[in-house]
Amino acid sequence: MTKDIHDMKSIYSLNTLRNIFDSKVFQILHFLKFISIWRKYKRSYDFPILFQIQTVNRCNADCQMCPYGATTAQNSLMQMEQKLFKRLIDEIGSQNNVELIVLSLQNEPLVDKKIVDRAKYIKTNAPKVKLELVSNGYLLKPSIVDEIYNVFDIVTLSIHATTSKTYMKVMGGLDFRITLSNLMHIRKSRFMRSKTTLRFVKQKQNYRELKTFKKYWNREGFAVLSFDLNSRLNSVKGMQELRYRVTLYQKSVIGFLKRISPLIFPSCPIPNISMYIRSNGDVVYCFNDWTERNIVGNLNNKTIHQLFNSNKMKSFRKRISQNKACKNDVCTNCDLYKDGVYLTF
Repeated sequence: MTKDIHDMKSIYSLNTLRNIFDSKVFQILHFLKFISIWRKYKRSYDFPILFQIQTVNRCNADCQMCPYGATTAQNSLMQMEQKLFKRLIDEIGSQNNVELIVLSLQNEPLVDKKIVDRAKYIKTNAPKVKLELVSNGYLLKPSIVDEIYNVFDIVTLSIHATTSKTYMKVMGGLDFRITLSNLMHIRKSRFMRSKTTLRFVKQKQNYRELKTFKKYWNREGFAVLSFDLNSRLNSVKGMQELRYRVTLYQKSVIGFLKRISPLIFPSCPIPNISMYIRSNGDVVYCFNDWTERNIVGNLNNKTIHQLFNSNKMKSFRKRISQNKACKNDVCTNCDLYKDGVYLTF
């Protein structure tokens, strides 16, 4: 397997045109799935409709735009106990409005050797809920890929490069040849490609490769989603050195997005509809909060319903919905919503 992306398929091939058409359809369907969830944020729910669950607090990478190395990696290894996991899924399965479980949070989910069994438990006990895997794809070997795609409805893979040199720099030393080999195996199956979206976080080290990235993977039949990096609530080290928008025009684009963001979402939708659960049972307010300072509570001694409807969570939701976050709220350091970074796709 080559260490870089080469041999761009000719656009004049019928097969390539079919793949490009597929990639656009898959991308539209991917957007519609999430729009259908996020547009409901103004409704009053007494139970989350979206979950991210971390089953192990480890990652096999140390990406430069991620706080993992300075935060989660410093903690003791923690796998979610199966008893707790099953109780959470049983409670989720008893509800009618839950739409999506992302079996990933601040980690690489495939590090968990039980991930397929856990996913199957979800499909058995919460069969109406869509199930998503977010991974860097490095461990998604051909030996497990069939099991993964047979149980997960959505597979989002963070790739971020077209060359081995850039990939190693952005992804903290991972070997691009291995990830590329895994993707080439997935490419053979339209069924797998239909569930897959390849992510590209734009930053100084890789933004020049974005055009090639989109063109190459669209011609291979994959949906592609690209967006700017965000500071993860000021947790990313050297953030200013990673930004690629440095020209007056590039900064003006961000300024425009910042101004229109409140027109799309008058307040951040996250607190009203979602819950983020770490492997030790801790619940945090936001997927972007990598610290230990803002724990809502712990699900080893509370139910999901109890925590979601706690005075602490209700007060937080009220402040955010009124755009009155206090200085201690995690949202004061957010550029994902406040600066419109979520609109940079």
